[in-house]
Parts: sequence; structure tokens; C-alpha cells
Amino acid sequence: MEDSHQRIASKVRTFIQEHLAEGISLQTIADHVKLHPVYLSKVYKTVSGETIGDYLYRTRMERAIHLLRSTDLKIAEVSGLLGFLAPPHFIKIFKKHYGCTPQEYRNK
Repeated sequence: MEDSHQRIASKVRTFIQEHLAEGISLQTIADHVKLHPVYLSKVYKTVSGETIGDYLYRTRMERAIHLLRSTDLKIAEVSGLLGFLAPPHFIKIFKKHYGCTPQEYRNK
């Protein structure tokens, strides 16, 4: 049972990594792994200690840092690659997480 839960969590992480630029929802992920969203959430949290939403958020912020450091993409382009529909929303989330805007981070 524990091994199958580990495989489910791994599938969730892989799906998120591969579809980060898309609008990812719990339902989308649940459909992909063919489980009910509530059950999937419980399994993932038990295995990883964090929610799927927390993992998605953390992954997006880590990828944002990588893109800001390693590319010259515009902030709006970075936002789109991370699945944010509106660049101002991305900027707000980034600032809340890191304490500065993406542009301020890039300029450091």
C-alpha cells in the first residue's frame, strides 16, 4: 500500500513538472492519476507531508527563480511559462513569497 502511495505521489509531481505552464487544478491531476480528488489529496499529504497546492506553489516559485536567473525572458513571459494567467498576479505572489518583485530579484 505504501509503495502504491509513493507511486501516486511521484505521478503527481511528474505531472505538475510537465504541465506547469498550463492551468493545473486538483481535478486535472486527479483525472490524470484516475483517483477521486479528495482521496488523492489525502494520499499525497500522507506521503509528502505537504498539500498538492503547496507543492505546485513551491515548484512555480523555484522555477521562477531559475528562469529569472538563467534567461532574459520578460516577466510576462516567465509568468506565462509558470501557468499564471495574469502577470500582475504572478508579481504579487512572487513578492509575497520572496519579499521583492521578480524584476527587483533579477536586478540583484
